[in-house]
Amino acid sequence: MADSQIQGRVIAVLTQVMPWLHLKDLASLGRTCRALAATAASLNLLRANDIARGLERFPVPVFNTVDHVLYPLFSYSPFSILRSSPPLLPWGSLSRPPHKTPSNARPPSPSADICPCVASNSGQILESNSATNHSQLCMEADSPPISKRQREMPPLCGHLLEGELAYDGDSRLHCLSMSSKSDEWVPSNEFLSIIECGPACGCSLRCKYRVTQHGLSVKVAVHKDHLKGWSLRAMNFIPKGAFVFQYAGELLTTMEAQSRQRLYDELRKTQAEFAPSLMVVREHLPSGNLCLRLNIDATHVGNVARFVNHSCDGGNLQPCIARLSGSPIPKLVFFARCDIGEGDELTFSYGDVHGCETHPCFCKTAACKGFLPFEET
Repeated sequence: MADSQIQGRVIAVLTQVMPWLHLKDLASLGRTCRALAATAASLNLLRANDIARGLERFPVPVFNTVDHVLYPLFSYSPFSILRSSPPLLPWGSLSRPPHKTPSNARPPSPSADICPCVASNSGQILESNSATNHSQLCMEADSPPISKRQREMPPLCGHLLEGELAYDGDSRLHCLSMSSKSDEWVPSNEFLSIIECGPACGCSLRCKYRVTQHGLSVKVAVHKDHLKGWSLRAMNFIPKGAFVFQYAGELLTTMEAQSRQRLYDELRKTQAEFAPSLMVVREHLPSGNLCLRLNIDATHVGNVARFVNHSCDGGNLQPCIARLSGSPIPKLVFFARCDIGEGDELTFSYGDVHGCETHPCFCKTAACKGFLPFEET
């Protein structure tokens, strides 16, 4: 076999391997010959143009004028996964999965002002001969019939845990959209609890009470800041009360979260650029006798929410806990606390607990405490 043929086969094999390499290894291999340099450049351009890799409704570009790091390294997932589960699209894969995912499902229809689920209509079932215009129903024609179990469910879907209606006619968080000020209804460091339709309901993904189940709902971009590192900015106007995205990552037990936090603390001592994205949400039940934990680690697998930075003034995002009827695992989701302009950085409060002076804060707001909130995991 001629040397040129052998070289061609080696290049062909390396081309298949290159998508799975670390960014530094990819750059090193790309310097060996023109063919591999072209492959490396194509891969880098593809990832920088859309870090979501086609898994969201909108591409998520990356912009970095600070250093030569083209994009952050992690596996993208539009929704949370169990620690033992593989990501929807592994790091080296270049093609989208063939099956439909919640992120590319159609958003709720604005005209869907009645949900057929018993749990969304005060226990009343909409009869087929009802005078209601069937085009307004949010259940598609092929949706399964309502079961006896569903008829006995409490009327909670589409409401806050306290019983208030969750969304207005534009699918915006009602308690935010109705107020004239962002902080008039709810403190920024408190979590609202929302009940949405889910697996136990008879409606489809087009139901207006499934607002948080369609992945990224606005156009955003990842930017590199010389002080904060990676950050997330809005690419268009976001109205107050609009759903933005969920915080997706690996779902961990408390022991797993504590173990990873210890590991990350050690890594940060030797790697200045290492930025873990382990989120721990503590929800105190109304009785006050029980605290529920939600541990989400977006360090290795996650979505755009991993780039949202802290702001001591509460930021422009309102964190909420969303529970789906029939699903045992809640979600951490974010809505716009105020009108967000194009180019504005998206931020929220990481908490108001005691800070750790080894991790400085660069939010630059009037309320800045100088260091990031810190709490034992």
